[in-house]
Amino acid sequence: MSLYGEYLGNVRKQIEEETKKNKDMVNHPEHYNKGSYETYDVIVDTLGKHEAISYCQGNILKYIMRMWNKDKPLQDAEKAEWYLKAMIKLLKETKGVNW
Repeated sequence: MSLYGEYLGNVRKQIEEETKKNKDMVNHPEHYNKGSYETYDVIVDTLGKHEAISYCQGNILKYIMRMWNKDKPLQDAEKAEWYLKAMIKLLKETKGVNW
């Protein structure tokens, strides 16, 4: 391989590493965004807002309970916060209806 080819390979690796670092693993993780719709939106649409509140509550508990048992406690805390904000939004949207 030429020095130029090796240089380009190293640059490509650096770009890939920076792209991985900059992906939003809390608000829009890539693995939940396959296809036309984000998974959370499909879940809310399928379950309805009232059931989605419980879904959010379960995810808040999940991320808080596991945060010290995995490699990324801050990320898990941020995910719990994301679901808490989503749950608050759903509660405001359904205020006075079935609760």
